[in-house]
Amino acid sequence: MLRVEMHDAINALVMKLEGRFTGEYAEYARSLVARCNNGIKLLVDLTEVTAVDSAGEEVLAFFGRLGAEFVADNVYARYVCERLQLPAARRQMRRRRCEVAR
Repeated sequence: MLRVEMHDAINALVMKLEGRFTGEYAEYARSLVARCNNGIKLLVDLTEVTAVDSAGEEVLAFFGRLGAEFVADNVYARYVCERLQLPAARRQMRRRRCEVAR
């Protein structure tokens, strides 16, 4: 199963993927991007993707050819990006330090 969440950001369309990016699910994501692609930058967040098959790899390569950038915040997502030679970036996660007043 795959969950696709899309939203507009400043000068970009963000696609967050969660689950298995395989077969028909990957083709569905391609159709979403094809419908929404109006020349705006595409940012694909792969952080929550658990599996990618050959169909998913082909769709990710297609996104790469469109000029997409990929968020890869875990080992598996970075591995997929490296293997497919996709431009991957890591989000800087901000961690707040809790301070206790004494």
